[in-house]
Amino acid sequence: YLDQYITAVQRFDASCNENENGIFAIGGSEFARFSVQGPFKWPDADKRRTVCAFQPTVARCQLGEWAWEFPMDASAAALWSTQPNEAPPSFDDVPVTKLPFFKFLRVDDSVAVAQGRSGGVAVWVRSE
Repeated sequence: YLDQYITAVQRFDASCNENENGIFAIGGSEFARFSVQGPFKWPDADKRRTVCAFQPTVARCQLGEWAWEFPMDASAAALWSTQPNEAPPSFDDVPVTKLPFFKFLRVDDSVAVAQGRSGGVAVWVRSE
């Protein structure tokens, strides 16, 4: 557990359905930063506390004053195409089971706990 050495943040911006996940400081210094960003979706509005799928589309890396941005394959959806050279489906059309996702186990005003598609567990605390 390295929270005293690494500042990692994951945010969900509901105003534009964007997710960003990354390391924003190491040892208290913001010299090195890395994050991935992309859209997220709640497949069933009535079950928002259940599953949230996301798709990283951009990776960002910063070392001091130097910064790079790398587009990621905007669609893991391309992996699920059934025809060669077929245009990949849009993010909204890809089934949640084919995307990275979190299944929320507990959500309240201060904490959220979820299990990822790969089985890992994430815990978030609300911050201002």
